[in-house]
Amino acid sequence: MIIVEKGTQATLENVQKWINKHLESKDKYKRNHAYFEGEHDILKVKKDDSQPNNKPVLNLAKYITTMATNYLVGQKVEYSYSKEGSAQETFNKIMDLYKRQSIQTHDKNMAKTASISGISYELDYLSSDEIPVPKAAKISESEAEIICDNTAEHNCLYGLHFFNIDDKRCIIEVYDNTYKTIYETADKFVKPKQVGESVIHGFDRVPITELINNEEMQGDFEQQINAIDSYERIFAEQINDIEQFNDSILKTWNTGFYQDDPKACADRVKLLKKERILEFTGEKQDASWLTKIMDQSKISVLAAALRSDIHATSFVPNLTDVNFANNSSGVAMQYKLLGFEALTKEKQSYFEKLLRRRLKLFVGALELLGYQKLDVQDVTITFNRSLPRNDLEMAQIASQIDGRNIIDKQTLSKQFTFYNDEVADNLKKEKEENPQTDYASINNPNIFGLGGLNG
Repeated sequence: MIIVEKGTQATLENVQKWINKHLESKDKYKRNHAYFEGEHDILKVKKDDSQPNNKPVLNLAKYITTMATNYLVGQKVEYSYSKEGSAQETFNKIMDLYKRQSIQTHDKNMAKTASISGISYELDYLSSDEIPVPKAAKISESEAEIICDNTAEHNCLYGLHFFNIDDKRCIIEVYDNTYKTIYETADKFVKPKQVGESVIHGFDRVPITELINNEEMQGDFEQQINAIDSYERIFAEQINDIEQFNDSILKTWNTGFYQDDPKACADRVKLLKKERILEFTGEKQDASWLTKIMDQSKISVLAAALRSDIHATSFVPNLTDVNFANNSSGVAMQYKLLGFEALTKEKQSYFEKLLRRRLKLFVGALELLGYQKLDVQDVTITFNRSLPRNDLEMAQIASQIDGRNIIDKQTLSKQFTFYNDEVADNLKKEKEENPQTDYASINNPNIFGLGGLNG
């Protein structure tokens, strides 16, 4: 997000200035993606050919992002709208469009990119169908920016999408609340020239939405990159030491293995590397291996401590750790995941803003097609955590609650791993047949086992 004075115009000079400012972060995005993809600095380490140079990539960056992303949106985000009327048809249409587009996969990609780079961008657009419908697409964080005013609300004024077509042509798309204007430039977005007339993009606001991962706009593993480098160097040196130990040199005293030889020193060095035997002169006769003493225990303790600190400072736990191996109760598991949950709630708050803005964009586009306006604040958005569930423990809780009309059956059923669309349909049919028996009532004499709230 770039903040400008309210009323600032998207002149060619300003557009180029905004793009150049955005490109200052391009190297950070590139480095974060490289670490996620396993292209770590340890691969660039160079040593003499005579020394072992192992380069193990232990991709904790990918682990952190994968776990954080799936914990947030690994399960389908659910939407519900309880008000009756014509707006219900609009809500149903949006849910149908989401289903057709596989919006859950799109949401995962948005969350993953935000977890890597600290930010991601979504472009909403109208499809090329005979009757256009709104759709959502993720665009590269290196090729998009939004421009907001300097008011307390930071209203979005413009959205930029800029990308290379080939080595000699670049395209800049500038969106405001109504129009889309296209410019073409040479390499590095220099001296843009408008292509054609501005066209109506079909939405009632700028159709580019920014998703930030946190207030600092940092990736989930970004602060741990140096620690990850150190962790990998420890293992690299450990493996190198083992390899050197296996290549130990045999030292001898007066065994006659080496005789006086007039060859040059260089030849003897080559022979030493090949035969791995070094002879000392003296009166005694002996043969033993010349080795480096390794204290593996200290190295292992250091590596374990460093990995533990990486997980602690990223707030993403190591689920392969022994602390998660036993079958803990739900409460015990929640304590172990307290930091992870705090991290995810922060990410969720920003992600919900994206989802609500997307709903507003879709509503605005559907209004042009004759659909009724829908107030997106009346839509309930529910995130479901991706955690193993103890069905036996939940069944015991449900057996104590079910029949007391404290919690509706659908809410109870969602707590089990076997909950699916078929179960939901069965519960819906049951509710239609028995509308009075599914929810808590203040007049129910069995509620909380207190003989009713009125007496």
